[in-house]
Amino acid sequence: MSHLQQTFDISEFQKLLDTAMAAVQARPVGFSVAAIASALGGYSLKRLLAPSAYSNLDGPPRKDFVYGHLKEIVMPYNIAFHDSLQDTYGSVSKVYGTFGSEHLFVSDPRFMHEVLVKEADTVFRHMQYFYDMNNATFGPGLISSADAESGVYCEAYEILIADDMKQAMIKDLGGTRSKEIDMLRWCSSTALELIGTAGIGHSFGILHGVESEYSDAIKNYFPALAQIAPMRSLFPAIYRMGPSWLQEKLAEWAPSAAIREMKHIVDVQERQAQDILSQKKKALDSADKSKDMNDIMSVLLKANMEAREEDRLPEDQLLGQMNTLIFAGHETTSGALTRTLHLLASHTAIQDRLRAELQETSGSLSYDELNALPYLDALCREVLRLYTPSPYIERVALKDWLVPLKYPVKGKDGSLISEIHVRKGTKIYVSIKEANRSRETWGEDADEFKPERWLGELPQSVADARTPGIYSSMMTFSGGPRSCIGFKFSILEMKIVLSTLVKSFKFAPGSVDIDWLACIVRTPYTAGTKDVFAEGSNQPRSSPMNHLNAAHELVEETVACGNIQRQDTYLGLRVASLFIILATSIFGASFPVLASRLQIFSEHKSVFEGAKYFGSGVIIATAFIHLLAPAVEKLGSACLKGVWEEYPWAPAMAMVSVFGIFFVELAAFRLGTAKLDSLGIKGYHNHGTTQTSSVKDNAGGLMPASEVPTTATKSTGSSDSELGLKEQLSLQNGITESALAQLLGVAILEFGVVFHSVLIGMTLAVDEDFIVLFIVLIFHQMFEGLGLGTRLASLDLPKSYQSWVPYAGALLYGLTTPVGIAAGLGIPGTFDSISAGILLYTGLVELLAHEFIFNPAMHRAPIGKLLYACIMMVLGAGIMALIGRWA
Repeated sequence: MSHLQQTFDISEFQKLLDTAMAAVQARPVGFSVAAIASALGGYSLKRLLAPSAYSNLDGPPRKDFVYGHLKEIVMPYNIAFHDSLQDTYGSVSKVYGTFGSEHLFVSDPRFMHEVLVKEADTVFRHMQYFYDMNNATFGPGLISSADAESGVYCEAYEILIADDMKQAMIKDLGGTRSKEIDMLRWCSSTALELIGTAGIGHSFGILHGVESEYSDAIKNYFPALAQIAPMRSLFPAIYRMGPSWLQEKLAEWAPSAAIREMKHIVDVQERQAQDILSQKKKALDSADKSKDMNDIMSVLLKANMEAREEDRLPEDQLLGQMNTLIFAGHETTSGALTRTLHLLASHTAIQDRLRAELQETSGSLSYDELNALPYLDALCREVLRLYTPSPYIERVALKDWLVPLKYPVKGKDGSLISEIHVRKGTKIYVSIKEANRSRETWGEDADEFKPERWLGELPQSVADARTPGIYSSMMTFSGGPRSCIGFKFSILEMKIVLSTLVKSFKFAPGSVDIDWLACIVRTPYTAGTKDVFAEGSNQPRSSPMNHLNAAHELVEETVACGNIQRQDTYLGLRVASLFIILATSIFGASFPVLASRLQIFSEHKSVFEGAKYFGSGVIIATAFIHLLAPAVEKLGSACLKGVWEEYPWAPAMAMVSVFGIFFVELAAFRLGTAKLDSLGIKGYHNHGTTQTSSVKDNAGGLMPASEVPTTATKSTGSSDSELGLKEQLSLQNGITESALAQLLGVAILEFGVVFHSVLIGMTLAVDEDFIVLFIVLIFHQMFEGLGLGTRLASLDLPKSYQSWVPYAGALLYGLTTPVGIAAGLGIPGTFDSISAGILLYTGLVELLAHEFIFNPAMHRAPIGKLLYACIMMVLGAGIMALIGRWA
C-alpha cells in the first residue's frame, strides 16, 4: 500500500512540474519578472521586519527605501553630504543602503585602525564586487586579489618627464606670454608618462604630441565606473554568469552606454598591455638591453623568468600587474597635481612664496634636495590633507565584531557611545576626507587651507589621535596592509612637477569657475554642471571643447628674478674651459692670418675667399640669432618692471648702436681725410671708382700686403708724377686712407665680437646646462674667430702695423671669452643689444655692402665666383644660426 502511495505521489508531482514548466515556456518574460519581484519583495519584507542593528546610532533619515543614501554617498555631488554627516553626527553615523540595509559612515581614528590595520582581511575586507570588477577590468593584480600583499616598494625615480611637460606648455602658449590652457590635460599626460616610464619602462609620447587611445581610455575609467556605481552590488553575480566570452557579449549588448564604455576601456587597455609586454619580453632576451631595464615591471619580469617553472606568474597576472601599476599611479596623482595648481592660482601669496623658495635653488634637484624644501613639502602635505583625491574607501564586516571609538558619539537617547557592535555583512564607508578635516584631530582651523601649519608644531591632538594613515598622520594614502604602495613616488612626482612649473610659470584662475566632483576620485568640472553623465561626458577630458571636465588656468610664462645663482657643478671642467676656449678662439682667429703670411694656400686663394665670405655670414647670424634674439627675451623679462615693461628696449638699443657706430665711423673718416689732406694726399673715395691701393680690389683678397698690386685711377688734371708723389708721401707718413678705413672697420668688428665673447664667457660660467653649452661654444668661438681672422688677414697695412696688428686682434679675441668665464657676472640683456647693433652695422655695411655693392672687382667677377661667395656667406650664416639652437 505504501508502495502504491509513493508511486502516486511522484507522478502527481511530475505532472505539476510539467505544467509549471509549460507555463514558464509560454510566458518566460512574465514569469522571470514575477520571480525577481517575489525575491525582492521577500528580501525587502525581511529587511523591514528585521530589528535594527544600530538602533541607538544616529544618522540622516531614510528618504528612499530602494536606494537609501547610496546616491548621496557615491554619486559625483556627494561632498556636501559627507561634510554634513561629519558635522552633524560626529565620527560615526548610520546611513542606509539598498532596500533598507544599514551601513556605517566612519572617520573615527580608532575605528579606522581596527578596520584597516588590526583586523584587516580577517574581520574587515573589501566588498566582493571590488575584487571582481578590478579583475574584470585590469586582470589579476595587486588590487584585484584578496590575497595580494603590498610587498612592492616603489623607489623614487629621477626627473624624467617634468621638463617635457614645461616645454609642451610653452608650446601650448603659442609664443604668447599669457594664455588660458587646460592644466588637467597636461597634469594627466605627465602623470601617465611618469608612471609609464618608471613603472613599466614605456613612454606613451603624449607630451611630444603622440595621440594615445590608451590615455583617453584610462582617463574615462572613473567617470564610467561612477555612472554604474549604484548597480555594482550586482556585479559578483554577473561576473560568474558563464564564460568570459559570454560576459563580453553581454557587455556589448548592454543598454547602458556606461557599460559599453567600460567594455571599450578594457579592450584598449588589454591591447596596449599586450603590446608593451611583448616588447619588454623581446628586450629582456637581449643581454645588452636588459641590463639597463630597471623599471618596476622589468624587475618583475626578470624575476619571473629566473623562477622555477611552477613558480612563474602566468601571463594574465603579468598583464594585471602592469595595468594595476599604470592605473594606481595615474588618475589620483594627476588629480592632486591639477588641484594644487588650481589652489596656487587662487592663492597668489602662497604661489609667490613657493616660487621664491624654488628660485633660491638651481638646476635639477635630487630626491633629498626636493624634500629639504620646507614650503614645497608643506604645500604638498596640506593639499593632500584637505583635498584628498579619493573621498572614501569601502569595507565589509565578515563577522560580528566590537569596535572601540576614539571620539565617542551621542546616541539617539542622548547617551555617549564609545564602542560599536558591528554586525556581520555591514558595509563600512571609511571617510578619508572627513578624517583629514576632523576638528577633534586637526583643530578648529581644520577646514582652512594653511600650508604653514606644517612649518611649526602640529596640535598635540594630531599625535594623540594615532590615525592609522601611512603618511604624516593623515588618511590620504590609507593605512595597513592595503595602503597605497606607491605613495612616495606620488609625492615625489608632485614635488618634481611643481618645482619645475612654478619656477617657469605664473598661474591665475581661468575664465570658467571650477567645481570638484567625486567620480570615485575628485575631478574638476565646469561650475554648475548638472549632469556629469550627459551625452559627451565620456569624451577625453583633456579636450578644450569639453566643458564637463575642465581645469583651465590662466598661465603666464615667468622667469627667475633676483641674483643669478652660480652653478658649482662641473667646477673642474669650468676652470679647464678657460684654457680650452682660449686656445680654440686664438686658433680660429689667428689661423687665417698665419696662413696668409706663410702663403699656405697661395695657390688656392678660393679657400681664403670662401672663409672670408663664410665669416661674413657668421657675423650677421651672430648679430641676429645670438645677440638680438636673446636681448629681446632678456629685456622683455617679467622681472623688469616700470619703464622696462612699456617699450621694446632691445631693438631700440640695437638701433641706437647702429647710429652710434655710423656717427663714429663718419667722424673718424672726416678726421682721417682732413689729416691726409693736410699731407697733400687726395683721391680716395671708398664707395666710388677712384681708389688707392686696397685689398678689396684684388681677386685673391688675402694675398700678402707686399704682393697686392697697386691700382689707381687718375684724377682730372693730375699728372703721373703728382700721383706718385702723393702715394709716396702717404706711405712715408705712416698709413694710407684705405688702410685707415680697413683698420676702423676691423676695430668696429673686433669691438662687437669682443663684447659678445665676454658675455658668452659669463653665460658659460653660470649656465645650468654646462656640458651642452660648452661643446657648442667651442664651435661657436671657432667659427666666429674664423670670421674675424679672415678680416684681420685681409688688412693692407704698412709694415710697421702689418707685423703686429692682426696678431694682436686675434689674441684679444681669444682672451675675451675666458675673461668672461672668469668674471661670471654681468647684465647680458643690455650688452647683447649693443653688440647686436655693432655687428649688424659691421656685417651689413662694412662687409656685405663694401664687399658686394661697392667693390668694382665683384661687379666684374665671373658669375661662378659671385655664386661661390654667396653660397659660402649663406652657409656661414646658416651654420651659426643652427648653433643658436643651443648657444
